[in-house]
Amino acid sequence: MTLIKCGYHCSLLKCINNIFQHSSKPPLLHQPTAWRCRISIFSFRKKSFHQHLRTPGYNHAPKRFLKTDQAAEKEGAKLPLKYKVLLVSSGVLAVGYYCVHTATHSDVPAKPWQINLYRRMPLKTLSRLWGKFNQMELPIFLRKPLLGLYIWMFGCNIEEAEIEDLKLYRNLGEFFRRQLKPHVRPIDNEHILTSPADGKILYYGEVKNGILEQVKGVTYSLRGFLGPQTWTASPQVQDVSHISDEDYQKVLSLKPGNELYHVIVYLAPGDYHRFHSPATWTIHHRRHFPGELLSVNPGVARWLQGLFNFNERAVYTGEWEHGFFSMAAVGATNVGSIKIYCDEELETNTRTKHPEYTYFDKRFTTPVEVEKGDMFGEFNLGSTMVLIFEAPSGFVFKVKEGDKIKYGRPLGTAP
Repeated sequence: MTLIKCGYHCSLLKCINNIFQHSSKPPLLHQPTAWRCRISIFSFRKKSFHQHLRTPGYNHAPKRFLKTDQAAEKEGAKLPLKYKVLLVSSGVLAVGYYCVHTATHSDVPAKPWQINLYRRMPLKTLSRLWGKFNQMELPIFLRKPLLGLYIWMFGCNIEEAEIEDLKLYRNLGEFFRRQLKPHVRPIDNEHILTSPADGKILYYGEVKNGILEQVKGVTYSLRGFLGPQTWTASPQVQDVSHISDEDYQKVLSLKPGNELYHVIVYLAPGDYHRFHSPATWTIHHRRHFPGELLSVNPGVARWLQGLFNFNERAVYTGEWEHGFFSMAAVGATNVGSIKIYCDEELETNTRTKHPEYTYFDKRFTTPVEVEKGDMFGEFNLGSTMVLIFEAPSGFVFKVKEGDKIKYGRPLGTAP
């Protein structure tokens, strides 16, 4: 009998060969006419190779080197563990998606078990993968059909883009962050506040008793969204339990006769993904909450109370002519990253896990002065902008809930 020999397996194969050729054991009483087995050799350099042996007689080779064809067939029929894990995970994700999709299309608020299930879905991992996919360079011949399909699906206006030739966008990320032609969006100078982005008005109004509305009738906490009024250089875990929502709001509203207002602009996947300064103001601080990446589409906003307090966000605070002013970029599912042009240190959607309600503060040693309409940052896919600001009582909004708006268009003005 001849065995195949290769490399450092030679000595092992010789040993097995001698076992079969020079066996001194007596034959079995009921010896089978013939049988065969398969030797499987495993190593670190090669996963495995197999050698079939055919011989009558008694088998003296160690069982770990021998495998009958019948046993091999049974083992081959078993599903590998990694595929079992993949199937189970896919099933859990499918069930979770179905539950969330069904629930967000009803008027019934999310129940605690639904919130827990939704938050346990690996949305941050999926968003990181989506972000990497967005940066993959596309073959030139695929750019026009793929980007053209995206334009058709989400209603993008490519005629506004500075670069209209789809073949010049190397990947999806470049297309999402496309720059617009100069002067296609004139900045309104008659009103003190303009829209920071293209999108849809989810909600606007006065902040009452420290409570904001993400959509009509569904609220979230002001102190939970902004965090405590202390600014540190090291990571902190949010604790504002010692102060009520109403008292927290009073700390922000400093000038007599002023009130606190807010407005939410939702960016859909087809919208222009850069955002701009909505007013002339001065930035003093940045607070980064590395939270969840739950969807922020209007259906989820109606379903999940406190949505914006769960999600990752970068909150920039400072002052404008009427007092306190803040602008927050809120992350969402499939938002690969948030980039702020005046804050290169900001890193979002990282692999590092943090305790719930952790935040990172940055105090700008030199305050950042921004003018109305200045480019401020970008999303790698649609998300949400939240403005919270102090203004004279009777501030007049120039928009309605559900309105589509372009950046630079008026949001409101002081009386």
